[in-house]
Amino acid sequence: MVSIKGIQVDLRKIEAVLDWKQPKNVSQIYSFLGLTGYYQRFVEGFSLIAASLTKLLRKNVPFVWTDAHQSSFKKLKSVLTQALVLIQPESDLEALLYVERCIIYTDQKSLMYLLAQKELNLRQHR
Repeated sequence: MVSIKGIQVDLRKIEAVLDWKQPKNVSQIYSFLGLTGYYQRFVEGFSLIAASLTKLLRKNVPFVWTDAHQSSFKKLKSVLTQALVLIQPESDLEALLYVERCIIYTDQKSLMYLLAQKELNLRQHR
């Protein structure tokens, strides 16, 4: 939710995360990671926390719930419920100052093309 105060966590989604039961199949893992995935840009180390859950999404990997998966699941729920206000920029201009230069690795053809270009138009830059 975007407001004058900045970007905040949607409290309904936090309640949904709190009420989420332990996943019993790959489809439920996809659903849980889809719900929590939006907030990955605000949670430091999100991908490391979710790593054991995302390993269950690989092809030809049987769904076997372990203590490591349970730990990741609980940690994600905990982190998201504790972070009620994520960013509070004073203005839109200040929010743009948070953007940093980064390195992107991908095997997606369209993104590889964009990364190889020396100059991008405004649409490509977005």
